[in-house]
Amino acid sequence: MPTITVPDDVYQRLAARAAAAGTTVEAIAVPALAQALKEVPLSPSELPFIDWKKNMQALDAVIHTLMDGRLPPDFVLDDSRESIYEVCGGR
Repeated sequence: MPTITVPDDVYQRLAARAAAAGTTVEAIAVPALAQALKEVPLSPSELPFIDWKKNMQALDAVIHTLMDGRLPPDFVLDDSRESIYEVCGGR
């Protein structure tokens, strides 16, 4: 079975929690490690496209909220790929 090394203070805290719960360190640590894999992907490329798109839309909404009232009402940002590369001669 693979093993991992954790700092002594972390292990002591896990051991104390396990003792208080009447269980083992492994019984506390394994579910926590499994949950960590579910919560945050290691990189954006690990996200399914639909989740990535939802995250980008949420970020866009935050940006619009932050910019609300700071730009003229008729301001439109063209952040399309075409407009970004237009200044490079359309490459």
